[in-house]
Amino acid sequence: MGFTTGFTGGVTVTLGVAYLTVLAHQRNRETQSHILRSQTHVLSSLLEPQVRIPPPLTRSEQAVKDRETIVTTAKDRWNREVQNAVRWAQRTDWTE
Repeated sequence: MGFTTGFTGGVTVTLGVAYLTVLAHQRNRETQSHILRSQTHVLSSLLEPQVRIPPPLTRSEQAVKDRETIVTTAKDRWNREVQNAVRWAQRTDWTE
């Protein structure tokens, strides 16, 4: 066996063992990651109640909501003005 053949064979064996070691390590880490995720899910489902958070409003829905509050505020103000006018009319002595 010559120098080149021995060197090439040694490099091949060394790189093969290193590759298999890294592959085994990667698979172990993926398995551990999967187990930890499942345990985290189990614990969080036990500790935290199942509350569904509604999705955020779209811009158009938010605009409608804001417009409704503005319209409601305007209506309330108008109603207060009408009530005050009616009270003034009721309190006024029209016989004078």
